[in-house]
Amino acid sequence: MATIVRGGLLLDARAHRADAADVLITGDTITEIGTPGLAAPPDASVVDAGGKLLHPGLINAHTHAHGNLAKGWATAGRSSSCSRPDRGSAVAARSRTST
Repeated sequence: MATIVRGGLLLDARAHRADAADVLITGDTITEIGTPGLAAPPDASVVDAGGKLLHPGLINAHTHAHGNLAKGWATAGRSSSCSRPDRGSAVAARSRTST
């Protein structure tokens, strides 16, 4: 299954700019990046990225799951910097922080 992401601004960190581009994804792999109007398979899903900044290949691995390290400390009489240490992984899972 292919997906075409259309009309986003493709970040080029080395050039310090973002230009309009389309990104073709086949399965879970970026197969082509090109100018707007990039050819895509006729059955490709289309994602409208107009007005969005694209970061192809960037994985946002940021979570607050480290709060789980303190899990159980408050009940054992120890202090914890996390107000709800039992909620850390559930919040990270709901926020879908990685791709």
